[in-house]
Amino acid sequence: FVLSVTFQPLFLSRYLIICLPSTYILVIYLLTTYKGYVADISISVLATIMIFMLFIQATHPLSPVKEDYRSVVTYVTNHAGVEDIFVVSAPFITYPVEYYYKGKSRLVTFPHWERYSPYITFEAYTPDLISERMTEFSQIYRDVYLLLGYNQGYEEDIRLYMDTHYQRLHKETFSPGLTLYVYRLRYL
Repeated sequence: FVLSVTFQPLFLSRYLIICLPSTYILVIYLLTTYKGYVADISISVLATIMIFMLFIQATHPLSPVKEDYRSVVTYVTNHAGVEDIFVVSAPFITYPVEYYYKGKSRLVTFPHWERYSPYITFEAYTPDLISERMTEFSQIYRDVYLLLGYNQGYEEDIRLYMDTHYQRLHKETFSPGLTLYVYRLRYL
């Protein structure tokens, strides 16, 4: 962790959040092995530091929410109708989007992620896949609300394909790395 923060990012620290409670429990256990007032003071200092860190994270203006999914979903809910489709890429950001989304448009992932089958599978990305999906979508839907987030290596390909084949109606960046594009697939 220290190397990652100091020199070069090796991993995203949010993936280590699952380790934090067990680390706190281990540290508290080790501190309780001390005798007398040393244990009381060290546990009190640790609890104070933990509460202070939580307070800073919750109230500090320089630690805003990194991904503003709520604003994206609010925009799509207010602007998209049943004749439109809401496409989320990369598939793993579907959960935070679904948490807020109650809109009329169908919500899908690109590449397609079959979450409800017994064997959870991702559709393998290929450059031809963009053309196939958008051709399918253009036969059914009028506009596509395309949310691109977290470059998985193909987001720029998707954007370039959409820019060269369809009319872009709107672009808005809601937070760094989270951009919504609206394209006209067909005219009704």
